[in-house]
Amino acid sequence: MNPSEPMKQVDEKTQKKIDKATKDLAKDQQQLLKDNETLLKDQAKFDKQKAQGKLSPNDIQKTEKKLRKSTDDIGKLKERIAKNEAFLNPYKQ
Repeated sequence: MNPSEPMKQVDEKTQKKIDKATKDLAKDQQQLLKDNETLLKDQAKFDKQKAQGKLSPNDIQKTEKKLRKSTDDIGKLKERIAKNEAFLNPYKQ
């Protein structure tokens, strides 16, 4: 879209979708930052405890499973963010 062109006219239904996507995008971006911080903190804690030998094999499995789940959740959030950004791109000025 050329910057000198006016923004596309949208109907009410499309405007509601744009508003929802914008709101979801902001929420997902905040959640992504929070989840990344938590993952890094948990990974550092796990590495420290593992190096000190304070974890049983069962604890190691549980923690690794939790870290994999967190990584998967972050991947899903990134996909949702990309989807919302792709939806919103044609409507940006």
